[in-house]
Amino acid sequence: MEISVIIPVRNRANLLIRTLNSIAGQTRLPDKLIIVDNGSTDDTVEKARHWASAHRDVPTELLVETKPGASAARNRGLSKVSLAEGSFVMFFDSDDIMHPDHIARITKALENRPETDLLYFDIALRDPDGWTTVKSTPGEDPLVRSHIFHSTLSTQRYVALASLVNRCGGWNDDLPRWNDYELGLRLAVTATSPLKLCGEPTVTVLPDENSITGTCYSKDAATLRKALDYMRRTLAAESRTQDLRYLHARRAILAALFAREGAGDEAEITLDEALEGAGSHDRAKVHLVYFVTRICGSGGAAVASVLLAPPRPKRPTRLNPKGK
Repeated sequence: MEISVIIPVRNRANLLIRTLNSIAGQTRLPDKLIIVDNGSTDDTVEKARHWASAHRDVPTELLVETKPGASAARNRGLSKVSLAEGSFVMFFDSDDIMHPDHIARITKALENRPETDLLYFDIALRDPDGWTTVKSTPGEDPLVRSHIFHSTLSTQRYVALASLVNRCGGWNDDLPRWNDYELGLRLAVTATSPLKLCGEPTVTVLPDENSITGTCYSKDAATLRKALDYMRRTLAAESRTQDLRYLHARRAILAALFAREGAGDEAEITLDEALEGAGSHDRAKVHLVYFVTRICGSGGAAVASVLLAPPRPKRPTRLNPKGK
């Protein structure tokens, strides 16, 4: 088994070394660490090169991708990963950290379940005040629904066969934001043996004011809607009718978040798209998801999961011994 870690980086000279040190501190080192610079104008490249020279026990390759965007950088790194059987890839951000047993824990899980092509796990989020919360989803939840509502396969939350990522088409460099959300859906739909790795998180996502993810939605409204459009096409191509219903609800949730940020025009456009996609049979339910999220700020996913759940199969009628 081979595990490669890919890290895109741009102007992170003050943060990158913390992340790299967490990788060097692994009890089971990665077989390959690929750092892809994406147009840094500070001394990020110099620091990365110096770090690699001082940590020769970590097989490190430093690449440069001139096309702007983390997706292009990740695809550049992916091109250097073997597609042979047993070759796994882990994407990681340049401002987060791995706990010392992260890769060892993953390796053990994959060895115990060698048929696994996608292993996903919980992460911890540390807010600017130092409080840490766990971002978790139940392993028994259907993966596609879980990802649509909870971004279960965001960048730091999985390791996958490199051949699976390649088969899915890699990262969509047409999306400067929500590119991991969109790729995660393609992975969830395509994976044949996904597995949830339970237990305490061994990745901590740390706050940074320049984070790619960000917390404001309406400033990138067009891009976020575009990501949902790509996801809709993916589900439609696979005839995932039930999951399309969840995606329409997710679009309504996004509309509500726009409204809460005061972006009324964007909220109206996005809600109209959600209702049009939902059709007459689900329109009232999707509208309710919107109102719950707009009023409460959360809860829309829970409401949607209940209202849009597929009907349970009827139990066969049992006859008494006399057939009456």
